[in-house]
Amino acid sequence: MFCVNCGKDIPENSYICPYCKFVLNKDYEQTYNSSGKKQESIPIKSVIKFIAEALVVIICVAGGVKLKHMATEFNYIDQIQCGKPSGYNITYQQAFSRYFRNCDWEYEKDGSIKRVRFTGITADNENVDIVFNITDADDGFYYNVENIIVDGVRIENVLGDYGLGLAIEEIFESY
Repeated sequence: MFCVNCGKDIPENSYICPYCKFVLNKDYEQTYNSSGKKQESIPIKSVIKFIAEALVVIICVAGGVKLKHMATEFNYIDQIQCGKPSGYNITYQQAFSRYFRNCDWEYEKDGSIKRVRFTGITADNENVDIVFNITDADDGFYYNVENIIVDGVRIENVLGDYGLGLAIEEIFESY
């Protein structure tokens, strides 16, 4: 350790310099390295702050993978809600919100199969599920209505092959 006043080498943890009699204040202690150059000590608060900031960055980067996945899920839902069937100038969100109550949109993934499921209740208190199939492509993704289930019964079983189109048409025409 070196005296902050005269710069001479003094015993470690000295309170008074034996050469110049300078009183060393422990709250303002500065030490010098072996070459006699001033060596600032790093305050413990700065070290703790640096470690805390580093941990936040690590958590955010690691969490970014999950956030990216969640953003993709919300993107699928948002794009379908804002989509319009050909021939209509209103979105699925607009038509469904008017036709159904207790509307809910959820993303589902089963292996490589991706879907967005809409659920709602009609004015006749029928529980309805409308499932959109999602197909990823180089330029984004495509979707189509995969099935519509009313109170547990698939529309195709009641209305035949054109049932999905007719059901969607009814929802949009009622708008």
